[in-house]
Amino acid sequence: MKAPVPAARAVLALPILAACLPLKAALFDRVVIFGASVSAEEKAPSPGRILAQHMGTPETQVFVLAQGGAASRELRPYLDRVVAARPTLIVAVDLFFHDFKFSLWLSERERLYLRDYIDRLQATGAVVVLGNMPPQVFLRHRHVNRYLAQLEREFPRLVVIDLEAAVRRLERGGLTVEHQGRQVLLRKQDVFADWVHPNHVGTTLLANLILARLWERFPEEFPDPGGNPHPPGIPLPLPSR
Repeated sequence: MKAPVPAARAVLALPILAACLPLKAALFDRVVIFGASVSAEEKAPSPGRILAQHMGTPETQVFVLAQGGAASRELRPYLDRVVAARPTLIVAVDLFFHDFKFSLWLSERERLYLRDYIDRLQATGAVVVLGNMPPQVFLRHRHVNRYLAQLEREFPRLVVIDLEAAVRRLERGGLTVEHQGRQVLLRKQDVFADWVHPNHVGTTLLANLILARLWERFPEEFPDPGGNPHPPGIPLPLPSR
């Protein structure tokens, strides 16, 4: 029997990050981290935690409701806690990772389930960040990803991070990022702690992907960029030169 989902808890400081940006945007006022093992920080600080820390969200306004290995159905009883937190941002990148693992298609009932679940989260008024299904999680995943992409077009405050594409790039040649003024090529072994869980570099990379999409969709809810056309990137915890 799985252990019960822990009660919401405050985020801890991450000393490896750069100085926090001033909090001026409602988007980062209250952050809920909701999902399975990535959100529960089984191998590394979660991307939601890293993002909240970087954007200066008060520690008392970041709440974690997550359990490793839990399907979204197991977490559904805790939706009332999500609502009670009055979130402005819900980071749930791995919420559906343990659903539909062996399905060949999505039935109408499953489509309705996904739509209703997301609608419940959107009813809080928060921006909801989900991840689509990376290939190492699902035997068959693209039909789920296609439907999540459709829902992203329908729900005005839903953001779906393309984890499938990111993992494919890591597998096929790597991902080039800037670190301390130089270009660094990251491969899959650089960002994963094991077959399915990202390490600290991986969750920070994911936090940056989330940040970029939020900047793209909701620029007016960010602090004043001071003329900078790019999001305020989070330094990767890579070794110094």
